[in-house]
Amino acid sequence: MFTPFFCDLLRSMGADERLWSESGVTVLGHPARAENHVTAGYVIGEHFVVTCDPAAEDLLRSATADMAPTMQAWQQIAAAAGGELLGTGRIQLLPDALPDVQALPEGFSFRRLDPNNPDDLQLIAEFIERSDADDLDEAEIEIDNLDDIIRVVLDDAGDIVTYSAACPFEPTPQYGDIGIMTSTEHRGKALGSIAVAALCPILRAEGLEPLYRCDDDNVGSIKVSAGLGFEIATQLAAYRFPIT
Repeated sequence: MFTPFFCDLLRSMGADERLWSESGVTVLGHPARAENHVTAGYVIGEHFVVTCDPAAEDLLRSATADMAPTMQAWQQIAAAAGGELLGTGRIQLLPDALPDVQALPEGFSFRRLDPNNPDDLQLIAEFIERSDADDLDEAEIEIDNLDDIIRVVLDDAGDIVTYSAACPFEPTPQYGDIGIMTSTEHRGKALGSIAVAALCPILRAEGLEPLYRCDDDNVGSIKVSAGLGFEIATQLAAYRFPIT
């Protein structure tokens, strides 16, 4: 079921879309990586693809010449080559079936927000003001860079307690990249899970396939996505290498 995604992702990297079915390792220098000097290794089907700062391409081609196409092998090679681990994560997709949408607990309600509506913007700004900066960064919520599709859960006072949103995933824009965040005081009530489940049919109605990214150390997001039926399509580990 992941074949179309694999092909789209490989094309976005400038790689042959057929690589996903071939065992091996490919290292690709990419101009975009030169801006932040980040190198990322992806498990894509049977293949392992490393996208890197072009300045690190020769180093990594040599280091991965005999590497097995696995995440474990990549992490060992990257560490041995002096890479600084920036993080590990996963990109997950839904099978054909959409998750069931449970009813919200009493006292909560859904609302679709318009990022161009001043009243809605004020509501979002107040949510951001009350929230932890790290949580906002994880969910990629920025008042000056809001997604087009925003659906929130409000409490009985009309304040946002769960923020769910999506936008086209840049490497593969036919997929809707989901972001979710629940206020600390309302966690443990399944609001995030319900909000993501409710967002999925909206995405498909707008021609976007639901896509859920999260860091491997985000236990809450992993639990939410697994409970809704999301399956891992690819895993990645990002590093920064010393370039002289």
